[in-house]
Order: sequence, then C-alpha cells, then structure tokens
Amino acid sequence: MKYKYLLIIFALSLCANANADWFLRGTHNAWAAAPMEFLDANRVQLKGVVFSSAGNIKFDRFGDWTENYGVNGLSGNNIPVASGTWDIQFFTDTKKWTITASQSLTYYHVRGTFNAWIEGTLMSRIGTTDNYESCINFVGSDANGSPRFKIDPNGAWGDALPAADFVVAVGWVKINFNSISKAISVQQNLAPNCETTVTSSSKTISSAAVSSSSPKAISSSLGKSSLPSSSIASSLASSNGVTETYYHIRGTFNIWLEGTLMTRIGTSDNYERCVNFTGGDSDGGPRFKIDPNGGWGDVLPVTGDVAVSTGWVKITFNSSTTAISVQQNLSANCAAAVSSASSSVAAGTPYHVRGTFNAWQEGTLLNRIGTSDNYERCILFSSGVNLGIPRFKIDPNGAWGDALPTSDFLVSAGWVKVSFNSSSKMINVQQNLSANCAPVSSTAASSSLSSAAAGSSIATSTPY
Repeated sequence: MKYKYLLIIFALSLCANANADWFLRGTHNAWAAAPMEFLDANRVQLKGVVFSSAGNIKFDRFGDWTENYGVNGLSGNNIPVASGTWDIQFFTDTKKWTITASQSLTYYHVRGTFNAWIEGTLMSRIGTTDNYESCINFVGSDANGSPRFKIDPNGAWGDALPAADFVVAVGWVKINFNSISKAISVQQNLAPNCETTVTSSSKTISSAAVSSSSPKAISSSLGKSSLPSSSIASSLASSNGVTETYYHIRGTFNIWLEGTLMTRIGTSDNYERCVNFTGGDSDGGPRFKIDPNGGWGDVLPVTGDVAVSTGWVKITFNSSTTAISVQQNLSANCAAAVSSASSSVAAGTPYHVRGTFNAWQEGTLLNRIGTSDNYERCILFSSGVNLGIPRFKIDPNGAWGDALPTSDFLVSAGWVKVSFNSSSKMINVQQNLSANCAPVSSTAASSSLSSAAAGSSIATSTPY
C-alpha cells in the first residue's frame, strides 16, 4: 500500500512537470517566485511589475531554480531592469523576453478574426513613447471574410480603429499603432513570434494604404548583453500616410531597452538625440546601438557597439547612409562643448548651415560631394530690418560649440552657393546667382568669397 501511494505521488509529480508553470523572480520581490500567466501556448506574462529602483530578474520554470533563464539562456546572467513599472513577457519556446513600460490610462485591445473579436489581447507600449505593438498569429478567415482586425481603445467598440477592418495575410503579423496620430501599420509574412521574416515576400503596409473589406458585423502585446540573432524591422505609418521608421537608441544609459527615440531633423534623412551616459555595464564602458523600430534584428552598427565618453553626448544618424556620429564631452543637455576637449567621432559628420535664412536653426545640412572632403548647399538669403545683414555659420553635428567661422560669414541677399572643406575648414561662397544657384546670365554679376579673404569684414554677431 505504501509503495502504491509513492507511485501515485511520483505520477502526480511527472504530470506537474509536464504542465510546468513559469515564475518571475527578481530584486523587486527579494527573488520570490511570482507566478506568470499564460497568454498562449508559448508565451507567459506578468503585468505591472514595480521596480522602485533598478534591479534584475530571471525566469524560473518550476519555481525551484532547477531550470531558470536569463541573459545567454539556461542558467544565464541576471537580466537588468530599470526603475519603473513594467509589463514583462517570456517566450517559452525561444527563451527570449520583452520588458515594456506598463500602460496607463488607455489599454489598446487588438480584436479580430484570430480571437473571435473578443477584447483582452492588449498591445504593449514601446518604452514611454506613444507607440504600441503586438505580435499576432492569424490562422484564417471567418464567415465575414479574410483575416483582419481592429484596434479598440479600452474595449468598448465605440471608438475602434480603423473604420473598416484592417485586412492582413494568414500567418504571424506584427501590428504597430501610434496613439497620437492613430496610424496603424503591420509587417506580415513573418516567422513564429514575429522574430524574423520568412521570405523576401514579407512586407509592411499602413492603414492609409489599406483597401479593407467591409466593416465586420459584431453580435452580441531584450536585454542586450547577448543580442538576439534575429528579429524584425517593422515600419510605423506617420499621420500623413507615409511609412516612417522610428530609430531607437539602446545602450548602457537605458539598460539597452527600446523607447529612446531619435528626433528627425526637418524632413531630411538625419536624426539626432542628446543622451547623458553615466557609465558602462558589466560588458564594458558607455556605448550604444541604433535599433530601427525596436527588435534587434537590424541594429547598427552590425558588429560592435559605438563607444562614447561618460557625460552628455549628441548622437546623429543618417537613415540613408546609416552613418552614425557623436559629439561628446558636452555641457548639460548638449548645449555647448565643455572645453577644447570636446570631440566628434564616427564616419560622416553632418554639417549644418545655420543663419538668417533659417532663423539659425540646425537641420539645413551640407551635401557631401562624392566621397571627398567637400560639401555644398544652395541657399536663398533674404534681407530686411528684422533679419539684418544676410549671414551664416557652419555647425558640425549641431551644437554650436564648434561652429565656423568664429564670426558670422556675410553674404549678399539672393541665391548663394555655400561650399565647405571638412579638412581645411575653408568656407567659400558664390553669390548673386540665379534661382537654385543656376549660372547667372552675366558672369560679371556673380562674385566669390572665402572665409580667409572675408575674415576682416565678417560681423561679430551672436547666433540667435
């Protein structure tokens, strides 16, 4: 009888292991085993996890440490988590995880053919931004048509978006939503859990470009230390219907979490962000990567991190050339260089022309001529009582600490071609040109100046 009882206990133990629960442990709860809830067959989560200060977590399969996961997988290092309130998910098949800022106020539900249009499938917020995302497996159609969905704020149907259902392909789809612009975009034809594209047929579409079926009838949601080898590069749609990539800076300053977005400079291909690096981590000194849309699969640079100095650093990125540059050793909020020790590193410094023509704002970039050290830009200078004498400076990276020349460069009102050599720092202009710097009808009407020749006549005006 005793042996029979032991056999029953053993069998129950095997059954429990076969249907193992998952637990979250960390510094926030003194490493106690907090049960996680299953979202689907291979995904568990725990929402609203509060870290009053930065700490660490691990995922424990049985709640007894016999099988636990962290950075580098099985029995890996602790996963760093910043202070804040987080929604934490773990993929039981791939052993990867997501840590996103807990949603407040509005909860965005994805409702569609994949879940019989029931509320409860919540989108995950990307850091502290206005962008949300969710990875969904669409297995087929329903009685009313193709695989499709809506986004329902707080779950009540009265304000669901878009007006007509958003139609997608069968399979894994990553859905992105901006709570301000209300733009929706998807990347489809992805591998399980939206980790990588299946084939070259993967594509991104936005709500502005979708021709949807008729509205449905209703009846009654990475630690960096070991970078994941693959993920996706999704695109979000801007409010004007043009798909726009969101560039995240992930590094030691934010424990490699997504959500620190770069700001686009005007309508150019250049983006920037001012970051305060307070130190390194267990893998090295202060450093970062740029991650298009968040997902790690297409981070830049591809190999190695961009190392920087401790302190305020201005990071600039060109989305066409993928050139990354930094200006470091700056004052608080990247206002100006602290001293002559300030430096710029990386390929392709973006040279801004700032002057009376653009109210001294950064963002008007000189165009590089081939792969040479020469840059140029055609600019229309106006004059007037409020503008004063037309003039400009050239500002490497945009921070004023190293703007050239020391005094403003004076020019004539009208079309001016500005040329700059990044090695010699020589500035030249050709002025009195026709529209868009086309050749003038009379060559005698045009004139040229250089920073060396014009030095004595340059006004000592402070940039506005």
